[in-house]
Amino acid sequence: MGQQSDSLLCLRAPQAYLGELADNWPELRARVHELVGTTIPEAWLESSEAHYEIGWKGVRLVRSPWQHNWLEPIALSLSHCAHRMHSLDDTRSTVEKAKESSPALKSALEESELPLVILHGVFARLLQERISISDTENILTTIVAHTRFTREVGGLVELVRTSLAPWISQRFERAPNSLDVVLLSEEVRQALSENARLLHEGLFLQIEPAIGRKVAESIERTFRHFGSMPTPINLLVDPHLRPIVSRLCERALPDLAILSWNEIHHGYKEEVHATVNFS
Repeated sequence: MGQQSDSLLCLRAPQAYLGELADNWPELRARVHELVGTTIPEAWLESSEAHYEIGWKGVRLVRSPWQHNWLEPIALSLSHCAHRMHSLDDTRSTVEKAKESSPALKSALEESELPLVILHGVFARLLQERISISDTENILTTIVAHTRFTREVGGLVELVRTSLAPWISQRFERAPNSLDVVLLSEEVRQALSENARLLHEGLFLQIEPAIGRKVAESIERTFRHFGSMPTPINLLVDPHLRPIVSRLCERALPDLAILSWNEIHHGYKEEVHATVNFS
């Protein structure tokens, strides 16, 4: 990991820990791959102050206090950035490997004539929402099975997420078969449903700005109370509302997992900690 000015990825950390970071780079990469199913590139290491920073193409994405147990927080930060590092060529390589391992899938993909840019959009959105793309065959099979009905990235993402329900439930669980969740009140759900506009083949992808801000602020206010929780709290919403709620929260609450009822695997129990209200 020599210093390269054109490196895609730059990690900055206190000088005293740069050697440790370099020595444990394989373990860090393995943990990120476990989280999101894709491999991060080699990094250019730089000295920093009493914090670590993650930069991608010169843009600082994360700045956090340095910890002695540094591997997990940095791995989580890198996994959150994975969608920025997953290129069109990465998608092409992933699809070609899947074709080689499954002649039936290869035939279905070629018959569907699905543009690579759509597949890349699905993979990138999944990674942005911290959903692993390691089950490539399942993801591509689900996409191909529904291309006669939709070729819109948002719709395909929701269908893929439903097919990954067992993994998603396990990924965001507190303990085996247990999820900590917050729900939307009937008032908030109704406001979203009534003010959302049907776009892009029937998906709720746009909402009146004033209502959107009101909903986002209510969600953010509710989740402020869970900042010190040892395990993550997930927002659980109706399937048709999940895409737009995800969009509303992606800037203010980028670490919040927004799940739909379709993604809760059978046998799981939900412990409700709060309900999002306007007041």
